Amino acid sequence: MVTGSKGKGSVAAMLSAILGAHLTVGLLTSPHVMRFNERFRVSGVEISDDQLVRCVERVRPLFESIERSLPQNWFISPMGIQAAVALSFFEESGCDVAVLECGKGAAYDDVCNVPHKYAVINTVFLEHTRELGKTVRAIAQDKAAVIDGKTRFAYVGPQAPEAMEEIDARAHKFGAQVLKYGADFSAENVEATGQGLRFDIHVGNECSCGVRLSMLGEYQAKNCSLAVALSQRILSDCGMPLSLDDVLCLGVRDALARLRLPGRLEVVSDNPLVILDACINRASCAEVLNVLRQLGVTEVTKVLGIPADKDYIGVAEAISAVRGRMILTSSSNPHYHFDEAQAVHLKERGIDTVWEPSCQNALETARSYGFPIVVLGTTSLISDVCSLRLEGFFTS
Repeated sequence: MVTGSKGKGSVAAMLSAILGAHLTVGLLTSPHVMRFNERFRVSGVEISDDQLVRCVERVRPLFESIERSLPQNWFISPMGIQAAVALSFFEESGCDVAVLECGKGAAYDDVCNVPHKYAVINTVFLEHTRELGKTVRAIAQDKAAVIDGKTRFAYVGPQAPEAMEEIDARAHKFGAQVLKYGADFSAENVEATGQGLRFDIHVGNECSCGVRLSMLGEYQAKNCSLAVALSQRILSDCGMPLSLDDVLCLGVRDALARLRLPGRLEVVSDNPLVILDACINRASCAEVLNVLRQLGVTEVTKVLGIPADKDYIGVAEAISAVRGRMILTSSSNPHYHFDEAQAVHLKERGIDTVWEPSCQNALETARSYGFPIVVLGTTSLISDVCSLRLEGFFTS
């Protein structure tokens, strides 16, 4: 069971890639980028339309029975339905292990109702404050609810002290062993290039060198060390006590090197350089700035597609540390609200921007400036950019 404020999808995907070299692994993630089917995978292959329909029909009578017993104006969580569909799919596929990513939180997330021996709590910071709490401590308390009476091990990414206090208290209450980044596992000697990352992984007293990822951001190396450490534990509990080098066998190293995570500091084009990241708050922008420094990029065109109710001001202020023009845009998803007033609010803070109503127009304008492009935005903007890539926009 994987939760956290950022990186939980990356850790879940890495767990699937590592364990998949040794076991049959089911993976549930959210949200999807292009197709709903992406949320359900076995051995890296997403569920087919026929399988999805069959699994939904299999669990449908159970939910209809529950629905009839609910008080008026009570509803069944979509995440709970997705979790049930995933478990049905994994069972018919003969999975040995299921990796489940939580939604926004954990305390009230139905995915957490699935009994689980292992929990991951990646880095917690201020996000979804309306639903989860106004402080890092409050959000960590919500996320720490992933640890329950059936949880034996909790693997924890880098945390602020107040977040770690909440996690430790929850683990102590339920008797779970906590393994922490920096103490029990870590990524060292991280190097970034235009092709991705190279780094060493330490777990306990063991070290495995030269692990590669085809993505950027030092935090991805940290995510990978967490996934490797937990994978070693799971494999041991499954009767395969392997050394760290055996966990990171050639097949696993190849799988990690090929792993693609849309919108996670992803290089979508190299001419011009276009980096895409699902960054919607100031804290997340720190890694974007680190990557630009590591690549020696000193001037970029910034394209921001962040809804008006998210931290677009914080992102704009943070990314302004790098020279270059800024373009605000929207996504094609009508569920999110973007408008030109965001440009006015930024101008009041001394940040000049250009407003382009569509993602394609924004990218065409950005390309005309002749500099590397950094695209930052919500998941629906990531989907729009991925659609343009499929249509050949970045190769024309």
